[in-house]
Amino acid sequence: MVKDKYLAEDIFQDSFIRIIDTMRGGRYTEEGKFLPWAMRIAHNLCVDHFRKVKRTPVIRTGDDKDILKYLIFLKTVPKR
Repeated sequence: MVKDKYLAEDIFQDSFIRIIDTMRGGRYTEEGKFLPWAMRIAHNLCVDHFRKVKRTPVIRTGDDKDILKYLIFLKTVPKR
């Protein structure tokens, strides 16, 4: 659903934490539908991420490039 490996790992971790918290809190009832329930949690977190991204304003540089992508690029370029 997401194309970024690191974002997928973050969503997986968040899903796992929510599942464990729900089970520890006694709010999960075993009805034999664990996997669909867990997948729905992960799906909802993906949807939440895309909603958040959609609300985030895009700031452009003078040559019409996304400033955040430019800053991320600068951060990943090795220093000489």
